[in-house]
Amino acid sequence: FDRLRGLLMPGESLHDFIHSLSYCNKWRAKGGKSGLAFSKTQDDRWVVKEMSRLELQALLMFMPNYVEYVIDSIDKRPTLLAKIIGACTVGFNNTHTGISMKQDVIIMENIFYNVNPTVVYDLKGSVRNRLAEEQDEVLLDENYLHHIVEHPVYLRPHSKTFLREAVNCDTAFLAAQSI
Repeated sequence: FDRLRGLLMPGESLHDFIHSLSYCNKWRAKGGKSGLAFSKTQDDRWVVKEMSRLELQALLMFMPNYVEYVIDSIDKRPTLLAKIIGACTVGFNNTHTGISMKQDVIIMENIFYNVNPTVVYDLKGSVRNRLAEEQDEVLLDENYLHHIVEHPVYLRPHSKTFLREAVNCDTAFLAAQSI
């Protein structure tokens, strides 16, 4: 991950990264149903997501190929994959209760860092049970399909080419990983 962090965070030291991670707040991510905990750093730069031990083991097997793919994507091809820049086990002791706990987490970029979107969709590519109430903070696939009927999304040719190439490359990479 160190090499990937260096490319994705030019000019920032490992000390800066650790400092950012040392100040996190619980975050109730909208749209997710896994029940696992999320946190965001106070500077809003990083998202910390809890993973089950099994998920973390699978991810760690996949990581070397993922890191190489993302590094190659920086100069060679577009990608829309989430930028995972760390995985670790965090241990802590509650001084009031005396209970010790461990939590397996991944650290990824917050795609909304310095961005204020007007609408957020959690798209999975399915329409089964993928409709949220319109007043919900995060909308789902069926909401998006209803929205684009009245408000089509227009892309410039270069943006459409970028998006299509990124989806094609990413899906081919994930398929090659049996994901």
